[in-house]
Amino acid sequence: MIKTLIHKYGKYIFLNESHYLQAEKFFQEKGAVTTFIGRFIPAVRQVISIPAGVFRMNFFVFSIWTILGAGIWNLILIAIGYYASDKQDMILLYFKEIVFALLLLGALYLGYKWYKKSHKK
Repeated sequence: MIKTLIHKYGKYIFLNESHYLQAEKFFQEKGAVTTFIGRFIPAVRQVISIPAGVFRMNFFVFSIWTILGAGIWNLILIAIGYYASDKQDMILLYFKEIVFALLLLGALYLGYKWYKKSHKK
């Protein structure tokens, strides 16, 4: 069914059968690691289950790697919350400076990328 959908509608999302076959081969070989690492990446975290289902990854293997990846990610978030909880006053006091620093870092990064791209030729 998926291959039929790709033949019919894949051109609208720049997907053809060779892309599908490459993704299937990759996921068959490295699906467990991809699932684990995908749990740490924003946006990928929410959709990593789709290719696992499409390519019929073993449910037990998927569950183990999902539990490990999501568990570690949640432990990191819990630790951040725990250590930041007694620092709320300091965070609020320096909130404007923190936001400014993050925006400045973002602007510097974008400027660097623009510079590299414009001087590549």
